[in-house]
Amino acid sequence: MLEPDPGTGEVTSTIATYEPPAELGGGIIDDSTVKITDREIYWEKRMYRPQFVAESHTIHRQTLIYQSEWKIRRDDGPDIDEQTVTGTCQRIDKLP
Repeated sequence: MLEPDPGTGEVTSTIATYEPPAELGGGIIDDSTVKITDREIYWEKRMYRPQFVAESHTIHRQTLIYQSEWKIRRDDGPDIDEQTVTGTCQRIDKLP
């Protein structure tokens, strides 16, 4: 799906998987989203197995700055463990 950002007018291409089929019932449920704009590439995945696990990744297309976040809710309570990793992707001038 292509949609313009109401604030900037930038076009975003979005691919999402949501709403698992009703016949799956409870248990393992995953959803994911990929967004591509002129500025960045972003993708996230959320899993319910039955504990909650989420990860997201962003690459800024001009600077190649990368950020990843990871979250998990343990079975023994409502607290969520979180981790964030940042870095810069290596630029490849020409593919072989």
